[in-house]
Amino acid sequence: MKEPTFPPRLSESSTDARLVDALEVAKSYEPAEARMQRALARFDATRGSKFDPGASVQVGRSMFSLKAGAFVALAMAIGAGWYLHHSSSGAAGPTSSVAAPATVDEVVSRAAPAPVEAKTMRVDELPTATPLAEKLAPRARPTTAASTNATPASFDDELALVEAARTSLATGDAAGCLSQLDEYDRRVRAGVFEREVAVMRIEALLARGEAARARALGEAFLTRSPDSPYANRVRSLVTKAAAQKTATP
Repeated sequence: MKEPTFPPRLSESSTDARLVDALEVAKSYEPAEARMQRALARFDATRGSKFDPGASVQVGRSMFSLKAGAFVALAMAIGAGWYLHHSSSGAAGPTSSVAAPATVDEVVSRAAPAPVEAKTMRVDELPTATPLAEKLAPRARPTTAASTNATPASFDDELALVEAARTSLATGDAAGCLSQLDEYDRRVRAGVFEREVAVMRIEALLARGEAARARALGEAFLTRSPDSPYANRVRSLVTKAAAQKTATP
């Protein structure tokens, strides 16, 4: 049967001179004889027994051997742990990877922003310039009629226009009456006096000598509103317009 093999002692296999020296000192350490006897005498005195130097020395030596063996084992364990830690630290140091410093070109390429492409535009995409004369030309001011259309007439305005047209017609001012009626048409939509305004227009045209136009408007009115309260009056105006047209050479 093959005998078991044991690993070499730490003092024999270690390459650290300091560890070997520490183990040798611990192994060869032995206290002085007189110091050991005094210590054993004090120990026996505390127990109250008779002191026997010879026996005490033998017991002390055996106890010292046990203590020395324990001390040597402890020293060997501490030294082995320190050696293994030192060896692992030394071995791991060279293998640790160190990031290579970035070169100057790499730093510059990272810091420099990407060039921005200049936006190009074709000639036909350029906006058309407004002529200076067009910019300096005065803008046309809105006329009275346009400003009037922008403001819808209230009922009071409608009534005032109708009264003004009726007054002009009663005084024989057919042109003034038609002017007021035109203003009414521009400002009023679906007014309360819409039918009365249509009848006054027929009368004003007939008074100004426009019989054909007065007759056409009268016939259109009768077609739209044959049952209107103004229907009989409009029929008489249409008859007058027809007679006036016949009498005109």
